[in-house]
Amino acid sequence: MRLELFMIEKTDVLFLHVPKFSNYYKPFDEYMFINFISMGLFALADITHRAGYKTKIIHLGIEWICDNDFSIIDYVEKAAPKVIAVPIFWHPQTYDAIEVIRAVKKRFPDIFVVTGGFTASYFADEIINGISEIDALVRGHGEASILPIVKNAVENFGDRDKVDLAKVANTTWKKYSPDGAFSIVNNAESYFASCGDLDKLNFTNIALLNNYETYKNSFRLNVAYSKTISREDNLKITPVRAYHLPLFVGRGCPTECKLCAGRQKNQIKMNSSGAVVMRSIEKVCDSIEEIKSYGFDQLIVCTDPFPDKPQYFIDLFRRIRERGIEIEMFFESWGLPAREFVDEFGKTFHGRNSAIAISAESGSETVRARIRGYSFTNAELFETLDYLEESRVGFLAFFTIGNPFETEGDLAETSRLISEIKEKYNFVRWITTYPVQLEPGSALFENPESFGAEKMLYTFMDYYNFHGSRESCLYTDLGYNIRGYFKDQPELATKDERVRWFSKKISELRCERFCILHPDPETARHYCDRQHQLYVEAGGGDYEKFERKSFV
Repeated sequence: MRLELFMIEKTDVLFLHVPKFSNYYKPFDEYMFINFISMGLFALADITHRAGYKTKIIHLGIEWICDNDFSIIDYVEKAAPKVIAVPIFWHPQTYDAIEVIRAVKKRFPDIFVVTGGFTASYFADEIINGISEIDALVRGHGEASILPIVKNAVENFGDRDKVDLAKVANTTWKKYSPDGAFSIVNNAESYFASCGDLDKLNFTNIALLNNYETYKNSFRLNVAYSKTISREDNLKITPVRAYHLPLFVGRGCPTECKLCAGRQKNQIKMNSSGAVVMRSIEKVCDSIEEIKSYGFDQLIVCTDPFPDKPQYFIDLFRRIRERGIEIEMFFESWGLPAREFVDEFGKTFHGRNSAIAISAESGSETVRARIRGYSFTNAELFETLDYLEESRVGFLAFFTIGNPFETEGDLAETSRLISEIKEKYNFVRWITTYPVQLEPGSALFENPESFGAEKMLYTFMDYYNFHGSRESCLYTDLGYNIRGYFKDQPELATKDERVRWFSKKISELRCERFCILHPDPETARHYCDRQHQLYVEAGGGDYEKFERKSFV
């Protein structure tokens, strides 16, 4: 056992963030995907910490960066937690999170294991019935559930038959008998966080995260981190231009975008409410000041209640200035921001790292209108971009390919629109195009036929097996096929063959005409080749023979 393991403090509760670990994707070779920790996890950890339980957050990717030989089993053995919480928020986490849970539970069977998060909530019944190593699962909002679960599990450590969660809201759990048999209990979804509830939580106790300085210093967009090459070469791929952290401002969504799992109907299904709940502006400003105290200098805001509540952010920006807080912001705007919003944003956030990201999705207005909960014309888009340019506010543009109802002709419109934006504006920071993924809970997932689509992912275990396979790679793990999308689509016998063919074609198309790493595809290909050479020189071997690995 390495020396540093003897320095690990004992804990009562260990929160584990498990990113998608590895597969090969040029130029990243073995990589981590989904590196951001959901801000709700920080809030839950802070709750148990304030209640007097020794609490720690471990990001397995961060530990891996700090020490390539890091072992979660060795860590747990030394820390000796009685409760381990492993959120499964994003579907690409499914395989790695479950593998970590299984490994920990096999070695330490008395540890009480709880999960939650969006994907876990969506597949709650399947997970609790099918994954024997999970003792409890919190559905939807978890702040009212975590403390009674921890209290029960800690007090009855080693006697799981005495754990009684009958009164814990939003919880699906296993009620054990002394002989080891159990029954599944589904408690009512009786808790939905109000604005006042959110104000009582702390989403920025970053000190609970082990090696949080590495978390701050290692990532730009938190997309991927390559294992084989050095940290310096990683930063050449995604350079750290600002120390950034997501800012929690609220929950919920007022709209119905067809490709998004966070749409309002799914919010109602998961949380028994479709309400948008926002923290008070003063509490958000307090959080910003705490974020700054840890050395972060850029905020990322992904909560967007447009068009319902733009005034909230206008008032927030003004208050940030009144309190004299100097910081930058990256704001994802799913709708077109109003002029007053742009004005206040420009007055508040300065510097090149401050920008507004706009999701245009497609160059085709028809496609955009059919997949978005609220849409806009290209003329309206350019009117907004003109005002951003006039106001000297930086912006990004997001597009997608593989959209339902899209044709190759629509792709040409997307290419034309991207070229026009690049040529016309000086304040465009980046233009990024992503393939559409099949998110559990999206309208595309639940009703593929209505979109002219077919899928091969239906259950949690489908996602688990898929993300544990060789074929699951960064931005190519689509899981669906749009019939008639490509004119040269062959007649294939099975649905799975058609889905895999479609994913391969979308991947090739993305590489040929679009790119997530660089706005110019030709430059990007040279970039990928150069980074891949670093991988080969570092002894990475033949990526065609690359085998899927895990954190365990």
